[in-house]
Amino acid sequence: MFYLGKNIRFLRKRKGWTQEELANRIGKKKSIIGNYEKGVTEPNLAILMRLGELFGVYWAHLVDCDLTGEQDSPFVSDEIQQQIGVYRRQIEKLEQEKRHLEEQLRQLK
Repeated sequence: MFYLGKNIRFLRKRKGWTQEELANRIGKKKSIIGNYEKGVTEPNLAILMRLGELFGVYWAHLVDCDLTGEQDSPFVSDEIQQQIGVYRRQIEKLEQEKRHLEEQLRQLK
């Protein structure tokens, strides 16, 4: 995820958002955004998809494209952004169900 931190920082600033504002939009703490930007930690797929949705880019481009130097960054259409949002919500629901099932399994032990 060579470009991820640099892209998050660039796109966040391009939107005029502070780290705290971005953190609030994805339901994380400000320090997490700083860690993403520094490359200390990496977001999971659901968060990557949410970031892509917020910035108007395909989530994979956050990871594998240098968006900071391109005149025409690979921004995606509204239709694709909506579909990304649907997929993100489905992933979040599946992650929630997984956590619930893991908790049930722990209770059975």
